[in-house]
This record gives sequence, structure tokens and C-alpha cells, in this order.
Amino acid sequence: MRFIIGLVLMCSAIFLIVSFVSYMFTYEEDGPSFLAIRNAQDFDYKDIHNTGGILGLKAVDFFMWKGFGFPAIFIPIFMVLLALKLMKTHIFKITPQFI
Repeated sequence: MRFIIGLVLMCSAIFLIVSFVSYMFTYEEDGPSFLAIRNAQDFDYKDIHNTGGILGLKAVDFFMWKGFGFPAIFIPIFMVLLALKLMKTHIFKITPQFI
């Protein structure tokens, strides 16, 4: 059970990392899409240039715009470390004080 939870957490973290990094390169093109999502307006999904699609754009909006800003990139990194701990993968040692 811990392995499955860790695997789901790992997949979510990878998706967030890809969406955050994609946002760093496509933020100018995705600007109008951000405004359309926030105002609940209709927009063409072809206008979204984020690799994560609409879900990735909403995640970036939540974490980077409404939440923590650029340091939000550390949240999925922490999720990867937690997933490795849950899956009992011992690539490197995580001290008990960290988690």
C-alpha cells in the first residue's frame, strides 16, 4: 500500500515539475489563458502552451500565482523525496529530521 501511495505521489510530483518548468518558458503565451481561467470565461484550449495542458495551467495558477510564487518548485521536489521514502527506495539517506 505504501508503494502505491508513493508511486501516485511520484507521478503527481513529476507532473507538477513538468508543468512548472513548462510555465517558465511559456508564461507569455499562457497569459490570456490565465485570465480566462480566473474569470471563468470560455477560451480555446489550443491557446494553452503549457505541457501539462489545462490541468497543468491550473496547478501553476494555484501554486505559483495564488500560493507560494516561484519557490513553489520546491513542493514537488519534496513530494519526490517523500515518495522515495514511502516506496522504501534507498537511493540516498533522508534524515528523520527532514521528514
